[in-house]
Amino acid sequence: MNLKDLKNPPAFDRPWPLFVLNGEYDEDKDLIHLKESLEALKRTGFGGVYLHPRPGLITNYLSSRWFELIEALILHCIELELIPALYDENSYPSGGAGGHVCSIQPETRARSI
Repeated sequence: MNLKDLKNPPAFDRPWPLFVLNGEYDEDKDLIHLKESLEALKRTGFGGVYLHPRPGLITNYLSSRWFELIEALILHCIELELIPALYDENSYPSGGAGGHVCSIQPETRARSI
């Protein structure tokens, strides 16, 4: 990075907030609201966002609707030149996929002494 970039850093070097997806997103107006929120982040100067499931999730994680939302948001980020990243830790530890992995393969459940 050079001195000129400090005044207007590239997207990768700007802050990236967690863009929390834990609401109910059943209607087109919900997607419009999410897109408007991304637009506001871009105007504010963010370089990217982490699309992130959080506790309290209402739209079922990894459902068809979930993937429709993620796809639409990624495409909108690309249009805005906002870098999308998936933060896939619903709901900790990493790789648990919101309990889906352990429900299918209980032997993968973490254990400790």
